[in-house]
Amino acid sequence: MADLLDTSALQPPDTDAGSGSPSSENSGHPFEVAQVTISKREHIELRARAKSYQSHHAKALRRIRALEQRNRELTEHYKAREAELLAQLEQAKAEVRGLRQSHFGGNSERAQTLETTGQERPASSGKKRSRGQQPGSSGHGRSRLTDLPAREEHLEGERSCPQCGEPMVPIAGTRETETVEIEVKAYRRVIKRQRYARGCQCGCLPAVWAPPPPPQLIPRGKLGISLACV
Repeated sequence: MADLLDTSALQPPDTDAGSGSPSSENSGHPFEVAQVTISKREHIELRARAKSYQSHHAKALRRIRALEQRNRELTEHYKAREAELLAQLEQAKAEVRGLRQSHFGGNSERAQTLETTGQERPASSGKKRSRGQQPGSSGHGRSRLTDLPAREEHLEGERSCPQCGEPMVPIAGTRETETVEIEVKAYRRVIKRQRYARGCQCGCLPAVWAPPPPPQLIPRGKLGISLACV
């Protein structure tokens, strides 16, 4: 504890030999000249508090530097993530444009041209328009049933000319045709009929009774009546 005591604070102020007043070297502001006397206990407590405050201040500075570094790392990370998401968005937009072009063909281009240029269709005449497709207008084509699951099949035809026998050279790309097919899936229908024990003595029911089975395509067979509709 002796090293924590500042002995200079306990020394009396220097005085002139004749007058007993403070020396001219310490003359200045009253706060610089005035002397304060405190106890040794208070001096030790003040020194301990000062060291504690310095330690907390150093920890706070380290914490601030760590938070600033973390903030820079997060900023760089989210900037890279934002650029990645923007690239994915542009790619998705390009895919949508490609799908719209393949599905609608030139109709979507004409509709987009009208939207961008702001041109309107000429006003119709007073003649009543007939229902259905108009003569000379391009049809919308067959609608593709894209909501149905697709099953791809690859067909390979003859690889040589039927007349001269020379081999044909395969090229990239295929010609696609679509047909809608219905697949009937068979399954076993297991019917569990509850059994009942006779609780009366009238004799109209057997000792153990169960409901009759559902109708079948062939009596006592294995085929149900749903096969009659196939």
